[in-house]
Amino acid sequence: YVASANFSGTDRFEWNASDGDDFSESAVTLEITVNEINDAPDVAEIPALSFPEDDYLEVGLDTLVTDIDTPVERISWTITPQEETMAKLGFRTKKQGGGYLIQDTEDDSLIIVVNNETRIAEFKATPNFNKADIPVIFIATDDSLDSGRDTTTVTVTPVEDAPVIANATQSLQED
Repeated sequence: YVASANFSGTDRFEWNASDGDDFSESAVTLEITVNEINDAPDVAEIPALSFPEDDYLEVGLDTLVTDIDTPVERISWTITPQEETMAKLGFRTKKQGGGYLIQDTEDDSLIIVVNNETRIAEFKATPNFNKADIPVIFIATDDSLDSGRDTTTVTVTPVEDAPVIANATQSLQED
């Protein structure tokens, strides 16, 4: 007996025995109980994310996950840096509040914060920070603590900054 995918409950069927020539006189009912098990959330393939320096990016999370057992509003999210690759790229990472700080230098960093109440992830870079292909992992966890995940990259694109000019005073000799 193989139950249909994601079926749980009671299934019944009748069957007759046969010796190859004759069938039994009456059918017997067989009742099978299929117990429910939790299915982990299914995280969609998340496309590469990109936004310009000196700006930020908000990503709505509800459209990125399905879970046959748990409504999406009860899914909790974590977005973490891909640690092994971060070290190879020369980034330092640390947990900060409800998210992560990914540092290139002391002053240059990408901040990732997940708000599980609004279901939005925010990516924000410090002024003038720009880097390509920063790997991050999106992890969706349901009520039973089963998780689904997908890895993508975040790129903060450079923006041409206007030149900065300061007032100046100059003294010159005549002739």
